[in-house]
Amino acid sequence: MPNLISLFVVIAISALIGILFHFLYKRRIFGGIYLAIIVSVVGGILGFYYFGTIINWLVINQFNINFISVIIGSILLLWVAAKVTPQ
Repeated sequence: MPNLISLFVVIAISALIGILFHFLYKRRIFGGIYLAIIVSVVGGILGFYYFGTIINWLVINQFNINFISVIIGSILLLWVAAKVTPQ
């Protein structure tokens, strides 16, 4: 059960980052806000599983989530999506 709660927290944080990225970033992302949220959630989950094992020493909370790896994964994948979007 704690892993499921951790996954929901990761999805919520990633979705919030996707919304903020959509409204604060000057370039458009294909698919608008909906695809920005989806790309951010995928990046957050990938960052949670892959970056979390690399920088595991930052996990000091009750949900056992490395928030830094979630944020880095979300922003990195959103940045790549914004760069490949034709302008």
